[in-house]
This record gives sequence, C-alpha cells and structure tokens, in this order.
Amino acid sequence: SVALRILTDTADAVPPADGSELLGYGAELALAGLRIDEAVHLATRAYGDAGTQRDRLHALVSAGLAAVARGQTSAARAVVGLTLPSAVQVLEEDPLPALYVALLHSYASVLGGRIDEAAAFFERAA
Repeated sequence: SVALRILTDTADAVPPADGSELLGYGAELALAGLRIDEAVHLATRAYGDAGTQRDRLHALVSAGLAAVARGQTSAARAVVGLTLPSAVQVLEEDPLPALYVALLHSYASVLGGRIDEAAAFFERAA
C-alpha cells in the first residue's frame, strides 16, 4: 500500500531509533491488510532498532498478532508472557501496549482452546 511504503521510506531516512516507531506502525498496517510476512519483517526491524521500551512492546505485540494470524498459538502466548509485565509498567504513560497485549492474550487463548482463560483475564482487568 502507499501508506506502508511512505512509512517504511521515512523510517529508512531517519536514525534507526526514530524509525522504529514508524516501522511498528507499518507492522500494524501490514497486519490490518493481512500481509503477515511483511508485518513480521517490519516488527522484527522495529524491535531491533527500538530505542524505547514502548517501541519494543509495540513491535513484539505486532509479531505476536502475526503469530495468531498464522495459527501459532504457543508463539503468541510466549509474546504475552514477554510483554505483559512491561505493558503494565508503562500503562499510565501509554495504555496502548497493554490494550494490545490484552487483545493478543485473548486471541491466543481462544485459538488455543482456552476461552475460559481469556474471559477470566478480562474479568480481572475490569
């Protein structure tokens, strides 16, 4: 897509730590367009270039959502385990990573046949 190309071209034109956020947005955009391989590629680049915990979280969650799209339940659940503590730490500063981790957790739980676990997670969060 044009928007994805603009994001990646701009990310390539700035220092890596600054471009990481753009690559993370690109990974999310690729996921929305069901371009799963491209989403994984962009999330991996974003994680490698990340200069902040927030950017690392966004990149990891995008990779986890790509794992869900591929049916890779254990990989998605591993990402939840890796990201949840950090997402809770930055919750007041940026609630978006925690929301994405919650969504990832619910998708991975349902995909893994653990619907009750997903429901309990959201009941605790409410």
